[in-house]
Amino acid sequence: MEFIITARSKSSDSKEYREIRENGLTAKINKKRNIGNPQFPIQALITICNEESNPWQGVIHVELPFQKVEPRFFLPAFMYGLNRGEAPQNVPNEFPRLRPGNPGRPSSSWWMVRSDRLSHPAAFVYDSGKVYGLCASPYFITKDGVKQQWYPGKTGEFYQYGGYTCSIDRGTVGYTLGYENAPLHFIKSRLVKERAPLEDNCFEIQAGETIQFTIDLYEYEAESELGINPALEHIYYRYHQQPREGSDIKTAASDLSSAIFTYAWLPEERHYSAFVFEDKQTGGWRYNKIISISWTNGLTIATPVLMAALRLGDKAMREQAISCITNIIENSLNPKTGLPYSAYHNGVWSNKGWWFDGMRTPGHSAYLSGQAMFYILKAYEYEKRIKGISHDDWLIFAKDVLDKLERTKNSDHEYPTILSEKTGAGLEYDAFSGAWCLAAMA
Repeated sequence: MEFIITARSKSSDSKEYREIRENGLTAKINKKRNIGNPQFPIQALITICNEESNPWQGVIHVELPFQKVEPRFFLPAFMYGLNRGEAPQNVPNEFPRLRPGNPGRPSSSWWMVRSDRLSHPAAFVYDSGKVYGLCASPYFITKDGVKQQWYPGKTGEFYQYGGYTCSIDRGTVGYTLGYENAPLHFIKSRLVKERAPLEDNCFEIQAGETIQFTIDLYEYEAESELGINPALEHIYYRYHQQPREGSDIKTAASDLSSAIFTYAWLPEERHYSAFVFEDKQTGGWRYNKIISISWTNGLTIATPVLMAALRLGDKAMREQAISCITNIIENSLNPKTGLPYSAYHNGVWSNKGWWFDGMRTPGHSAYLSGQAMFYILKAYEYEKRIKGISHDDWLIFAKDVLDKLERTKNSDHEYPTILSEKTGAGLEYDAFSGAWCLAAMA
């Protein structure tokens, strides 16, 4: 497992990464031989020295090559496989896709991201029965004037982020001192910025200064991409920090559910408000209703409130939550399709929720329908287990809806994302939102 170490200087007009020595820097690598599996990764201690007489600023890139055949990458929460880079990319909502060559926006053959864009400080790839990858601290701190990697329990002043990379052309995953969000910076799917110049994202090494950091390296056999999971789990427990304790779990659950019970309930609609605002002029409350069966309110509120009420023994809270669930089951169904309408406004059930004008095609949402059935079944399960009450009408409703959704799967076994309001037939399939149907069916 040999590294490729390059750097991009802030003082250079070029965006290219050049050999480390071309930047006036030297690199030394010492490896502690381990197995390279999830529990015992190989540890590489890397030393970078600035031998020039002036400070150096820029981004240092450490890449781990692998034997490339048909790679599937995994930068947790940013890149999975190729992020559907093999699919057509003429889409209204952009996200980073991985394709060989020079494919054009929003695809690229390589990606660099700041560490906090990922859920774990790691970059992995699965190829030809093997997992390759690396893990390193997400940022650097300074302590007693020395720059060093941060680890849980280590104190110091924040200095600079690191970053993680992947390249399908070069066949590498990588780690950076300093960072870039490149070649594009995705703020959200409809706000994408071009690669920014090197400014506040640089790592600085003073003249004669030496920087040391450690990278954990992985190389082990696996039957599929799922073989990455043991390494991720090990990394999670290494870096996870317990959240600050504010109150015990029961108190927190009681406070939150009581606030929703007291302030968010809309008795005339038998529903919960999506947003509750304190009205300073009147001393009362204002509500943003945007009522839906799920996602932004509805069952995603009613079922957790019911679960809290059952555990807290709060009768009034339980009855309120059941009223919301019952209202949706009794009134939301579209008789033409046997699928629930997703939204309610001024006494009318429809699929014209607040998100309607952002859709390409009108119709029933598999996301909201599947998620609603999931939460109905979760509520059914808790009522039966804790109260010994079997709401057979809830079960029948969920089963009927899920049976109809199941029959709309295409020959690739995909659930639709949008279904016709007239017939219930699947209209659009190229989306992940039908996954809630699968969760509810399970």
